[in-house]
Amino acid sequence: MQRADGGDFWVAEGTQITDDGTIRRRYMFPAETLEWRAAEYGIDPTDRATLLDIVLAEPHLTPEDWSTGSQLHTAPDIDTARADHISRCAATKWRNRIGTRAVGNPCRQIAEDSPMDAEAIDLKRQLVEHQRARIAEQAAPATSAPDRIAALRAALGRK
Repeated sequence: MQRADGGDFWVAEGTQITDDGTIRRRYMFPAETLEWRAAEYGIDPTDRATLLDIVLAEPHLTPEDWSTGSQLHTAPDIDTARADHISRCAATKWRNRIGTRAVGNPCRQIAEDSPMDAEAIDLKRQLVEHQRARIAEQAAPATSAPDRIAALRAALGRK
């Protein structure tokens, strides 16, 4: 595990022993990724173990995994999006035998040293909320002409 490119990226390497042999894995992701997941899914920034679990599981998510549950930008609320994404990632971690919580796991340094600025997380959260609202607005059915006129009249207190 090391920082690359002047600290802008994390690189984590691991080995998995399977019945078919040894698999080497390399993960590379921006240093701000844990901060982004905290903002996107409303996860407590101090819960770095969960954030790291998500980040290391995401590259292994299949189209079938993504088709289950709600997605960040289309879920009815962030709580639902968070629960569904954590569930997807947990199943993927189990399926791919990804471990991040053992004492002495080298990925713990990534969790401890990743930036977690409260203001940055709040600004990122606001960006996600704005995007969710924009997507919801685009998905809303168009108001028909009579409904639109009625809405305008109601706004002016007329019949």
